[in-house]
Amino acid sequence: MEAPHEEEAKKVPPKDTMEEEQEAQEAGQLLKIDAKGRPFDAALFGETVVKGFEKMYNNPLLSDISLVVGLEKLPAHRMVLCAWSDTFRSMLENKDWAESSLHDLPIHLDDPEDQLHFKNMHVLRYMYTGSIDFVSGDNIIPLIRLSDYYGILSLKEICGDLLGEQINEDNLFFLLDIVEQFDCRRLNAHCGEFLAEHFGDMWTELPERLMGLKVDTWAEMLKSNELHIRSEEELYEAVISYANQFKAEPQMRDKALTTLLPLIRFPYLRPRFLVQQVETDKSVMHLPIVHSLLYEAYRFRMYPAAHTTFRTEARRGFQRFDRDHCSSAMQLSDDELKATLSNSSGWNNVRCVCPLSPSYNYVEFKADNGPNMMIGIVDGDCGRNAYAGQFSNGWTYYSQGGLYHAGGTPATGARYSPGDTIGVEVDFASSDGKINFYRNGQLSVSLTGIPKESTNLYPVVCCSAMGDAVSIVVGAVSPADEKAGKKRSSSAAKKARAVAPAPAHPGYDDPHPDDLATDDGDF
Repeated sequence: MEAPHEEEAKKVPPKDTMEEEQEAQEAGQLLKIDAKGRPFDAALFGETVVKGFEKMYNNPLLSDISLVVGLEKLPAHRMVLCAWSDTFRSMLENKDWAESSLHDLPIHLDDPEDQLHFKNMHVLRYMYTGSIDFVSGDNIIPLIRLSDYYGILSLKEICGDLLGEQINEDNLFFLLDIVEQFDCRRLNAHCGEFLAEHFGDMWTELPERLMGLKVDTWAEMLKSNELHIRSEEELYEAVISYANQFKAEPQMRDKALTTLLPLIRFPYLRPRFLVQQVETDKSVMHLPIVHSLLYEAYRFRMYPAAHTTFRTEARRGFQRFDRDHCSSAMQLSDDELKATLSNSSGWNNVRCVCPLSPSYNYVEFKADNGPNMMIGIVDGDCGRNAYAGQFSNGWTYYSQGGLYHAGGTPATGARYSPGDTIGVEVDFASSDGKINFYRNGQLSVSLTGIPKESTNLYPVVCCSAMGDAVSIVVGAVSPADEKAGKKRSSSAAKKARAVAPAPAHPGYDDPHPDDLATDDGDF
């Protein structure tokens, strides 16, 4: 038998252990861990939950309810059904419903096809696993109906997303019917983007179809930077026409205008249009939002850099020549989409309204007439009676092939003539600031050294022979983007590129631009 003091000695931890515990306690006090501000890790939490639910899918273990479809019973769990579905929650939580106390819950659906797809357990499988690999062209519409009926919104939106990826001109209005019937927001966004890309053509050819769309669909369309229009004025007038169909219901009309007018880029409406068309229209001026939009537009005109919102950013499909930065010898027509030199006084130029930017880095022109044209960009501004490429802040591609900068020709590309399209692209992602010029969709000449950090890289057109004319191609996208399938060109852009180039003008030599210039111009 051991002595008492030996037993007590065994109970006392070794010295090293005591020291370690004391150090750990002190360290814990010093760490001062506080998890209150830590963001929720949805991915880690979700992965853990899904793994647990996957084990319960189609498993009678712990099942407390069966869904009866025809002669089959599908094991399920009330907790999972209530967590996912508002419809099931109403059935199972409401004691006044007979279904709340049933262990075998009958599933009765009006459409036999929906009954079949529920029987295939697709909806239950999604609830338990989050998997969507069962979605196909054959079952996607029934799945949207089922997920809408049972209130499983995420499955409905995923199916809408998949449908939206297949949108085209043939199925657009069928998909819009799906949006209308089941309130699929993601599908609505896809339809809005598609409508934005084709708005100009559809407003001309199918206005009645656009007039029949919901206000929410119009809003999705108007939000888009990809909306292809000849002018923002055209879009404003389309919105007024759309809202006027509700004249018999003034509250509905005002609600439509209050929703849609803030999506119009008011800073890009012409000042004359703002004064003569907007301010004189009593049917819109009584709306408080219109006064705010007008103030924003006038302020932007006075000092563009001082105020920026999504409305001060030009749409990708929008561009026109700027009357405020136009030589008096250049005549603008076709809603400021065409510039023509009206005399033979030498080089004259006109700047465009919208500068190029990382989100709008490409613009396309069509050479309409004449032998001596230059197309390019200017950083800020330059003298109107000159070609921009003679200055250190200008880069212009000459119809005789030379790329001019600071009066020199650091690069040479192909000649172009009436009928050709010329694309101007600034590669803002390049490390050395690169500008690319395209002739009829094919890369012709490039140059580095563009100040890509500048927010004032304006497209510019220069002409020197009387009758020289250049037009802006509405809705064009860069050949690189079009080849990659990122966005479609509008039909106007495609038609412009499809026009066969005119034959070269006989008898024209290759004069240096300076030989034709009569005025050096000033900044």
